[in-house]
Amino acid sequence: MADTSSKDAARKRAQNHFAVAERRDSLVKQMIASERAAVDAKTAKLRVLRLAKEAVDREAALNVPPPSKAKKSRRAAVRPATPSRDTMPPVVGPTIAPVEAA
Repeated sequence: MADTSSKDAARKRAQNHFAVAERRDSLVKQMIASERAAVDAKTAKLRVLRLAKEAVDREAALNVPPPSKAKKSRRAAVRPATPSRDTMPPVVGPTIAPVEAA
């Protein structure tokens, strides 16, 4: 008799252990499902916002007139005056004497 009661007690402890594990597993699965639903909702919201922004950008791009090309002038560009010999200041300093041929 004592033998069957110890087996029953062991079976009961094992069942309690597995019942606790099953409850914990189901809670974890519920948490994962709720987090997944929250992420899915956030993703859907961001997708809608992105698509709306792309639509607005697409409309704005269609409404912008194309840039006009700048017309080139046929005249030569005005060049800055280059100094001539007459307007250049004289060179001051030692001068080098020409080398005489030997």
